[in-house]
Amino acid sequence: MWQYAATHEDFATALVEKYWKPERGNYKEQVEACFAHAGVLGVRFGYPQLDWRKIEQDLAAMLRKAKSMKKKGNLIDAALIAGYVMTITCREFKHDHLAYTPVMCGQKKTRF
Repeated sequence: MWQYAATHEDFATALVEKYWKPERGNYKEQVEACFAHAGVLGVRFGYPQLDWRKIEQDLAAMLRKAKSMKKKGNLIDAALIAGYVMTITCREFKHDHLAYTPVMCGQKKTRF
């Protein structure tokens, strides 16, 4: 379908008119706001620890919003939200665990 739309402008326009139903809001900022629960659980590896339970609740609400948009036929916004949830969650998880280095058996722990 995408290949056909790429070569047939009238078909591409019809798809946009049918499925592009933008709602107001910056979904990237909304998903990033889900990660504003830093420091609640204290400090780990010298940095504030993220409260992943609260983050999970907020992200679940965003995914419910995406599911609702999909049901209404707003596929593009639903896909944008789902994409931001996946990419930002991976980025934040990686950042949250960046300072973690496992201690091998027999090695001494060193603090910097």
